[in-house]
Amino acid sequence: LAIVLTGSQVRDEKKRASLLKNILIVMALCSVLMYLQLFDVKPFSEWFNMEGAAFFRNSNHFGYILAIATLIASGAMFAARQKKTRVLAGFALAFFILALLYNDTLGAHVGVLCAFVLMGFLYKPALGVNRALSFLPLLIYAALFAFSAIVPSGRFECAFFRKNFSSTMKDLDFVFSHLRQKLGSGAIVSAAQAEAALPAASTSTDLTQGAGRLVLWKFTLQLIAQKPLFGWGGDQTRWEFIRNGMSWAPSPHNEYLNLASFFGIPAALCYYSGQIWLLVRRLRGARTLRRTTLVALGAAFAYAVSAFFGVSQLHAASYFYLVLGLVAADDRPDEALTPPETPQPRD
Repeated sequence: LAIVLTGSQVRDEKKRASLLKNILIVMALCSVLMYLQLFDVKPFSEWFNMEGAAFFRNSNHFGYILAIATLIASGAMFAARQKKTRVLAGFALAFFILALLYNDTLGAHVGVLCAFVLMGFLYKPALGVNRALSFLPLLIYAALFAFSAIVPSGRFECAFFRKNFSSTMKDLDFVFSHLRQKLGSGAIVSAAQAEAALPAASTSTDLTQGAGRLVLWKFTLQLIAQKPLFGWGGDQTRWEFIRNGMSWAPSPHNEYLNLASFFGIPAALCYYSGQIWLLVRRLRGARTLRRTTLVALGAAFAYAVSAFFGVSQLHAASYFYLVLGLVAADDRPDEALTPPETPQPRD
């Protein structure tokens, strides 16, 4: 809350742009470190040996921040006033998308794609950008994704991403096909039967992909139902996961369910409703958004979507809260925020 309130007090357009630029610089340096790991450049590859994570403990944590940086670069490509800055932002966008493909965080990819679509519809009313041109980031993403799929070496090949995606789709199809067969035969399907329909997983890696998340979310909902008002307390549910044989992923892999299990449903609803209210308010006033607010809105939305697939409160959320504060800042011009001077009496 303190970070959001701090960000909301930054109303000067140059300072807001500077904050967004600093996030890009920091994430670009982290991505360079990740590339040094990728190409086994010593001593960096020895100091930081978590693949696709730069100096973060987990590649997913870095992926969620990369989603924020990708949308800042995408927004700057349209919102920057100088042509040189727009060109640099385009190169930065391609750079961060390649970093995302190697980082391979499925939730970050989903968040980025959803944000590209949303912002594609906002650039025209807010900036007057041609509708087809508004979806250029999607085209760049598709081109780089295709590039990563045909590269013969494993350097930029996003096999893990394709495995995650195909595993999730196959598992969901398996589950719903099984349920359709049961429903078609007139049988009543219980929660236990639905869980039994999940494909068996032989390794912990398999469990954390696709249907593994469905199991985690279902168990988290059970924990929330047990203590709906005040929750289990901060980071206390991990022991329940471990006690129930889920030490391979002792968290729900969903930030919203995670907060509800920690602090209870009322606290979680306050968190959800604040984000939804702010998003709806900004979407309704898209035509009058300041350029930096538009850029920050895309970045915040990308993280908000990716949070459905992971938990990164202590690692990436500070960047999210900062851009959310920029979105929440009053969008009236600076002169409208300054009270008029009181006329001095004449002698």
